[in-house]
Amino acid sequence: MSLSALSEDPSDRRVAFLDPKSIEPAKWAQVDPFDYLGQRFERLKDSIADCGGNLQPVKVRQGLEPLRSSSDAVGGSGSYELVFGYSRVRACLELGLPVLAMFETVSEAEGLRQFFFEYRSHGCWRPWRLGQTLATVLQRGYFPSIRRASQGLGLCVTEAYLLQKLGCMPDSIRAAFGCRDFTERQAKKLVDAMAADPTSLLERASRSSFQNCASSAAVLAKLVGAAR
Repeated sequence: MSLSALSEDPSDRRVAFLDPKSIEPAKWAQVDPFDYLGQRFERLKDSIADCGGNLQPVKVRQGLEPLRSSSDAVGGSGSYELVFGYSRVRACLELGLPVLAMFETVSEAEGLRQFFFEYRSHGCWRPWRLGQTLATVLQRGYFPSIRRASQGLGLCVTEAYLLQKLGCMPDSIRAAFGCRDFTERQAKKLVDAMAADPTSLLERASRSSFQNCASSAAVLAKLVGAAR
């Protein structure tokens, strides 16, 4: 499976192979660099490499320009806007493989809803990128309130509030947890600690080393343990 073999017009079919360089993130998408680090991403990348490509297609929609033929898209940039499948696109890009993509004409609002649904369907809770994206769409006025956002994105209101607060956390706090799995219970403790004493939390985040912390629980204890 090579990029040079792609010659059909993807606008005439629902699934096609695309050069990952021709796929751009959505305007509202926030890129969490830790999504592309750690064992979870490496396992995904190894699986895609073993199969010669992604078996589960990503979803794209038409970008600002009309859909081009696949031969044009191979050398182009930004022909398509990604709805979901960011890690698969990144893995294919790093591996030099084309991306199996499904085309669908969806509104920006529907694309955002599908991104949240797909991202939340993973086996473990992955709140950081969702929180960053939710905070961004609220700041940009995509929804008039967090309650309306929760309804539009298929979230319960309490989870939406929690995600928004995580999305607004300073970079030093986010970086402390890195690629470690993070539970909703731990998130609530972190949000409560930030509300109670943000100065102390930020000081511990900047002065402490978390490299040897085996889990998010260990990171959390280092950040807030002294305050409890």
